[in-house]
Amino acid sequence: MISLIPLEKWFLATKRSFPWRIHPTPYMVLVSEIMLQQTQADRVIEYFSRWMKRYPTIETLAKASEEEVMKLWEGLGYYSRARSLLKAARYIVHELEGVIPDTEEELLKVPGIGPYTAGAILSFAFQKRAAAVDANVLRVLSRMFMYDKNVDVLSSRQELTNRLLQILPKKDPHIAMEGLIELGALVCKKVPVCALCPLQESCKAFQNDATAEYPKKKAPDKRTNLFRLVFVLELDGKFLVVKRPTGAIMAGLYEFPFVELESEMDEARLMSHVHKLVPSSSVRPLPKAQHSFTRYFAKLYPFHITVSKDINYFDGVWKSREELVDLAFSSGHKRITGFLGV
Repeated sequence: MISLIPLEKWFLATKRSFPWRIHPTPYMVLVSEIMLQQTQADRVIEYFSRWMKRYPTIETLAKASEEEVMKLWEGLGYYSRARSLLKAARYIVHELEGVIPDTEEELLKVPGIGPYTAGAILSFAFQKRAAAVDANVLRVLSRMFMYDKNVDVLSSRQELTNRLLQILPKKDPHIAMEGLIELGALVCKKVPVCALCPLQESCKAFQNDATAEYPKKKAPDKRTNLFRLVFVLELDGKFLVVKRPTGAIMAGLYEFPFVELESEMDEARLMSHVHKLVPSSSVRPLPKAQHSFTRYFAKLYPFHITVSKDINYFDGVWKSREELVDLAFSSGHKRITGFLGV
């Protein structure tokens, strides 16, 4: 018989002080849970605090422009989450009079809210008996039940969600729900610290010395390396930047123009490419930068190039140093702006 009582006691004794857990409103939970998707909680705290100062209510967020939201999100990654949050806020304000629903059926109608976020809002904001199953919880449940199916499959997630709903207590279910999330983050990690786990007696994988075998997952996609020659073009104190188009990876973010390279190159060959593509007498290499996104790892080779007239080789807009500060850049190109003293 699985009991989550030991988990609740453990959680209440070890609960970390996250700002969204102190008397959370539905809006606070909505913001925090979307930020927490694929991002560690300790990293989110700073962003969450800034966000709530800038957009303290869902109404203030709904009035924001996409560029303002993307700039505030800059550096947190997975930028589609920021756009989803903005869409959700506008829908709730314009269609629901600013009231975040307290039923799963209505929450799932809100753009940007999926099963996990809906479950989190119901559990943590409304303290209902609801399941918020993220990667941490999936890992805990797969070990508790020795679940032999691929947890990446939607049907598996639903099956484990149903099993969780069967064991969540009727009294204060949100405590057990938060406890499962914390357990996965702090103890039942990829390499679990089973000696600290309050659920040893309920965990089939622990009882069978098989925790390393769970969760069952498909092999990860192979990472693709990208090599990009970046043109940091300056004309009369302004720099040429390009906005990522709608539908593209990191849509809405700004970058400096670049071309793809087939492989890594030394500085001499890179410089030769620069002179062929953009004739200029003033070219200097900037420090290399890099960034990861989805299944890609990009190495950036930026060159600061001063030109005497506008060129038609790249589409983009010219921005002053002061204007660059207000633009949201992808992480690698954000580092390049730092090389320019922005």
